[in-house]
Amino acid sequence: MNDLSPTELRVLRELLDEAFDFLADGDLEQAEVTTGEAIAMAPEHPEVLRLRGELAWAQHHDQEARALLERAVAASPDDAEAHHLLARICEAMDDRPVMIEHDLRVLALDTAADTLAGIGTPDDLRFIETCAREVLDELPEHFAARMADIPVLLEPRPSEGLVRDGFDPRALGLFEGSTDMLGRQIGGFEFTGGQDLRPTRIVLFYANLLASCEDVDELAEQIEVTILHEIGHFFDLDEDEVAALGLE
Repeated sequence: MNDLSPTELRVLRELLDEAFDFLADGDLEQAEVTTGEAIAMAPEHPEVLRLRGELAWAQHHDQEARALLERAVAASPDDAEAHHLLARICEAMDDRPVMIEHDLRVLALDTAADTLAGIGTPDDLRFIETCAREVLDELPEHFAARMADIPVLLEPRPSEGLVRDGFDPRALGLFEGSTDMLGRQIGGFEFTGGQDLRPTRIVLFYANLLASCEDVDELAEQIEVTILHEIGHFFDLDEDEVAALGLE
């Protein structure tokens, strides 16, 4: 890593923030220009490596993206963002064991960060519960009646067991149990007969929701989207069917 002065580090930080923002907005041309400036300053800086990997991934250069992210996590083992992106790349490349390895690291790092940041205060949980109740109260009657006995639960993040089964540690919600359509796909598994014995429930992962939103308005919107998405799973709907039935 280059030895940078405090002033140079501030400039690099600004370049990194700009480039990541461009990537988030889908402006790959500007992201590439700004990434080039960051590379010129510190090509082996861990966050520059992560930025280069994210840009390569957005440009569909999968192998290059993976190599860059592997260098990023080697240089900065506690970079949860780099581990998470590397896990998603491995997922796309069907490398499930390595995906799970990095996702478990993400879960551990995110959980530790929750403790330091005080994520999940009583006020946080009350707000999420209130928003969730409002979403459920506004469901069309014919959906609400069939959802009446389905609990919506709050948990901080997915369990280690779920992550070991291949579940994204930063997922915002989860549907478990039997759908409203027997004999079809249930909770990610195909059942050809018998009955799913797991209790049917919808889970909101409040720490992931809180970490992914910048303000209460964004949080309220994301809670609604997440609940309706999981309700769609209960009714065994795809995304177009969710929209057509007014559940988006």
